[in-house]
Amino acid sequence: MLTSLSDLSSSIDIEHFYYYDTIDNRLAKIIVPHNKYNGVTSIYFKEIDSLNRFSMYSSTLTCEDRLKLLDSFKTLKFKD
Repeated sequence: MLTSLSDLSSSIDIEHFYYYDTIDNRLAKIIVPHNKYNGVTSIYFKEIDSLNRFSMYSSTLTCEDRLKLLDSFKTLKFKD
């Protein structure tokens, strides 16, 4: 999900691509590498609540493990 046209132009860089998704009713930024063998796969929540942010990442995953990690991101739940 793109939140603005500026996201479209900045969502691609030399090494990574990012996109937004809603997980547990919170906006998450998900980053994946262009290179299927190297790079960082990560998720970032700018706001969990008024005091907390959250990020998680892994690097140099196989394609299969990257897909498993991306699927696991969708299962995240946060306490209110």
